[in-house]
Amino acid sequence: MIRVMAISVLFLTCLSGSLSQAQVPQVPWSLIETTTPREPYANALFDLAEQHYPAIFTGHQSTVILDGYSTMGWEWSWIYRYYPVTKTYLALQSLDYSVYMSGPSFGPDFIKAGYYFDLMKLFPSGIIRPGSNRCVNIGSPEPGIAAFYRGIEDFESTEDYIVSWESGENGGIEVTRHAGSFPDHLHFYTEKEHIITAGGLRYLASSSRTYTGQDPEMDQVEPVPYVKSKESVYQAPGLLLGPSSRYCLGQSWLSAPVAKTVNYTYDPGSIAGSKQTESALTETLFSVNYVIGVNIPVTVRAGTFNTVAIWTNNTAHFIDVETGILVAGTEHIRDALDSRIESWRWKYRHEQELYAIESSGMCPVELCGNN
Repeated sequence: MIRVMAISVLFLTCLSGSLSQAQVPQVPWSLIETTTPREPYANALFDLAEQHYPAIFTGHQSTVILDGYSTMGWEWSWIYRYYPVTKTYLALQSLDYSVYMSGPSFGPDFIKAGYYFDLMKLFPSGIIRPGSNRCVNIGSPEPGIAAFYRGIEDFESTEDYIVSWESGENGGIEVTRHAGSFPDHLHFYTEKEHIITAGGLRYLASSSRTYTGQDPEMDQVEPVPYVKSKESVYQAPGLLLGPSSRYCLGQSWLSAPVAKTVNYTYDPGSIAGSKQTESALTETLFSVNYVIGVNIPVTVRAGTFNTVAIWTNNTAHFIDVETGILVAGTEHIRDALDSRIESWRWKYRHEQELYAIESSGMCPVELCGNN
């Protein structure tokens, strides 16, 4: 723990002083499977319906997309599958992600079954589609390895951080992330995750995040130092993160909502007796995950890596095949006009780029200079 804290101090000091602005990772998008964000969502629902209700949605059918619809300037599509054996339609309307069904079990007219995000919560976590025979086995980061990153937003701020891996209890892995927001240098956090493997899948069993810095909400000349922490324990086995090693093109999995106990502690350092602690039982958000590319060469500051590309909700991750380390990430945050996805208009973009991998855990000279 002392070594990790020392690493983070050195890391944050050197990155803040000498790291130049990162370049957007070079990704050969032409090699990525041609798909739009809506297709993995729709296919996940259709595949799960076929698996869990085969008497109604009989046989694996192809997905059909009908484009060209518009409502008050919003373009949308019908995405559906037709099951000829039972003469049944299962359709997703992309404007507000409503789900409709029609057939002998439901009547001659299309009936609205509900919203996609509500219906997906009814299915358990697990592999939805095994994928094609284009597969790769991904390695795991070795204990003691540290990876250095810079995250860039459309705004002026950046987030520099180090991720390190250590052996955990019961054969699990402890992943620690130290991060700081620049250029203001006011806010830092340390995040620890305990990841376990069961049945060929990886799960997040527990996590904690501790914030330190100066409270921007205090209206005074000198901001108030504070420590704020959040500890989460997930219902066993935990939040599904994905396969433990083997990834195949077209493979998809559902991370269903998981109940978790969260403990919050807020401790303004300069206000005596004001420490606050509370607990809550809450639920994680579900996610649909989809392998959209294998053996994709991605170039970042740390070099060129052979990667697997994974689409998780609205984020594309590129994972190094040899080490299992994140090489680059592109996160697109949708327009927050509605809690459901109404369109794919991006509000802002966040890029993550790998700068270096070090077994010593010390910030390399080429990254941090001689500081």
